[in-house]
This record gives sequence, C-alpha cells and structure tokens, in this order.
Amino acid sequence: MTGSHIQMDLLINFDKELFRLLNSFHNEPLDFMMFWVTNKFIWIPLYAFLIVFIIRKFGHQSVVILLSICILILLVDQTTSSLMKPYFARLRPCHDDSMSSLVHLVTTCGGQYSFVSGHAANTFSLATFIYLIFRTQYWGLLFAWAGIVSYSRIYVGVHYPFDVVAGAVYGAVVGIIIFKLNEWISYRIFKPL
Repeated sequence: MTGSHIQMDLLINFDKELFRLLNSFHNEPLDFMMFWVTNKFIWIPLYAFLIVFIIRKFGHQSVVILLSICILILLVDQTTSSLMKPYFARLRPCHDDSMSSLVHLVTTCGGQYSFVSGHAANTFSLATFIYLIFRTQYWGLLFAWAGIVSYSRIYVGVHYPFDVVAGAVYGAVVGIIIFKLNEWISYRIFKPL
C-alpha cells in the first residue's frame, strides 16, 4: 500500500470513529427534535419568511435575487445527489455493513451513498448567499441553523462528519459564486443611469 492509501485509510477510520462519537449522544427528546430538524419540510416557514422579507426589502430587484436562490439550490442539490454521491460512492453509515450495527438510526436510512451531504450543502449555500446579500450579524445566525441541520444528519445516522464538512464547504463556495453572479446581473439590469 502506498503512503497516500494509508493516509486515506487513516482519515476514513478517523471519520468513522468521530461519527460513532457524534452519533452516540442520543436520548428520546433529542431524537424527537433531530427527527424534525433534519426534515427539510419543517423549514418551509423559514423559506417563506425569507422570500417575503427579500421582496419587501428589494422590491422589483428581488426577482433577480429569488431567481439566483432558485439556481443556487437547484445547482447544489443536483450536483451533490446526481454527480458527487454516485461518483464517490461512499456508503451511508446505515448502509455500510461494517458500521450499520453501531448506528443509532432515528429516521429512514435514505439513499445508498453519503458523500457529500446534500442537506449541509444546501443549507450552507443558502446561509452564505443570504448573509452576503444582507451583510449583518443578524443574518449570520443562518450559519448556526445550517450547522444544526448539518449535525442532525450525523445524529440521525445517515452521514459521516466528513460528508457534512465537505457539503458545507462546497455549499458555501457555490453560495459565494452565485452571489457574485447575482451582483453582476443586478448591476447590469438595475445600474443607475
């Protein structure tokens, strides 16, 4: 085995051990809470609030911002689920025979592959984009929301920590890129005469 294979095996083993630790902090009230935190539909009121707030704050310019958010989520969601997961083909902890008996599973296991976490990528991309739009500490709280949603994926037993970290980084990078694209388009459409 080469040095790079040994290093990769060490990282994977560390990730599995970290997963076992982070997945072990469970009790009934927390199971109930994390079951709902990880459910993307529970956050619909938050998304509705963001839409209304953006429309009220930016008026007719909100069309470009909301279109940018749609592109952002579609891009991040599709690249994580349709490209990255099949390419890396890393089994979810709950599908991995070496891990499944050790997993505290709170919800259904879901698809076969886990790298990268779509939940982490989507929430961090949205948090990054919204923060860059408003640039206030108040909107920085969305990163706490993204972090809790991301941790919930480990807690419920469907993602390893590195899946979540990689998803968060990927989501944040795409959030920055789409924000820059949004600025460029907005400037050309709404620039002062």
